[in-house]
Amino acid sequence: TTVLQCKPNFLEHVARIYVFRNVDDHRARVLNQREKAEIAESFCVFLVWVVFKFKSQIEAALIAARFSVHLQKIRGQFADIGISYVELLSEPRSEEEFSFSDQLASITVSPPADDAVPVTNLPADHRVVVIEAEPGAGKTKTLEFLAWQHATKLMAGERGSYRVPLYLDLKSLSHSGRTIETAVARELGVAGATSQIPWDVLLLLVDGLNEVSTDFQTRFKREIQALLASFLNLHVMVAGRPNSFRGEFDAQL
Repeated sequence: TTVLQCKPNFLEHVARIYVFRNVDDHRARVLNQREKAEIAESFCVFLVWVVFKFKSQIEAALIAARFSVHLQKIRGQFADIGISYVELLSEPRSEEEFSFSDQLASITVSPPADDAVPVTNLPADHRVVVIEAEPGAGKTKTLEFLAWQHATKLMAGERGSYRVPLYLDLKSLSHSGRTIETAVARELGVAGATSQIPWDVLLLLVDGLNEVSTDFQTRFKREIQALLASFLNLHVMVAGRPNSFRGEFDAQL
């Protein structure tokens, strides 16, 4: 059942358009009440069809409009990275290597040894992505590029699995004492109203896990776990140096 919410006096507006366009301008006959109702019904059916046909494009446009200020900020903040980024390939660890490095985690399907994919495809293919890499390998640049890419694609109205990106530096959060939730609310301009955060369309890019104290690492990991459990469509990418993760997320390193 589809509920179509219209402005007050919707039927009268439709009928008035017919009168102005056809009766007054083209001397057409005046319709009776049943005919007017049939026109209004046809128009409602057309609107419903358009909504279902272009549902994803409409949702993307509404999201881009709602968070246009944030998206413009992200696009400007990481503009240089957007034109200089070089695509990286991710190579998932084998089941044996993964079990050795992270014994608390489990893999139900062992990935092929040569299953390398572009890093920028990971957020669309996986709900949670965990990146471990040595200093200078490109962790931060990758997250910043993803923020720029998703913001740019959303604003351009391009098709694809693009989400509202939100880049968080955990070192800054630990210094300020803010939680991830309050930081997200502040970045999106809904500070003080965290219930308005659109978690289901967010791509949360969390950087620098190894750059905070052990206590803060534990706190941030637990908070991310809680958010993932509460919002089933939230997508998260977390980056840190080798041995930053110990099976906290159901994700492949």
